[in-house]
Amino acid sequence: MQATVEISLYPLSEDYESVVLTFLDDLENEEAITFTTNGMSTQIFGEAQDIFAAVGRQFEKIQATGKAVLVLKAGPGQLRYEGRHSKKL
Repeated sequence: MQATVEISLYPLSEDYESVVLTFLDDLENEEAITFTTNGMSTQIFGEAQDIFAAVGRQFEKIQATGKAVLVLKAGPGQLRYEGRHSKKL
């Protein structure tokens, strides 16, 4: 089943930025998934079992060297955001 998972990673360390960037670099090596990032989260697309396996592998790497909290939302299909909405004040 195709799925979209949105994740936010919160490393519990002072070098949080390098932990997040390493996590994203490692996700790039996962051939079965694609992803996009923004300033607050990462959206991962692919087969559900591939996504959860990839995220699990990468999360285990982080937990082996430090601590982090991973928050995720999952939905069916490719839930890509195509447009921009804005509200004028």
